[in-house]
Amino acid sequence: MAALSLPFLVFIALPPLALLPGLAFWLVWRRRRQRIRRPFWIFAAVGAWALYAVYESGVWLWSRDVVAPIRVDLLVIAPLLYGLSLAAVAVLWRARTQAAA
Repeated sequence: MAALSLPFLVFIALPPLALLPGLAFWLVWRRRRQRIRRPFWIFAAVGAWALYAVYESGVWLWSRDVVAPIRVDLLVIAPLLYGLSLAAVAVLWRARTQAAA
């Protein structure tokens, strides 16, 4: 379980880094966009990571004034981001295997 929460500990400490996964999905899509028929899950992952980066920046500012912030919101946000990222990776993987065939 600690391995799943480790990336979010980095994103909590440095919120702008949460843009990196979305940027990575976008760059891979730009490189392979001719082979990807339905990029919905890629765009959903890019948008979710961008929204999370903005949200996390706001929460980071808020948490500086709070004594002991309890982040229950991550119980919903983390699985959602992992799920969208997994779906985007599946779309990219399928496009890669179809191109190889």
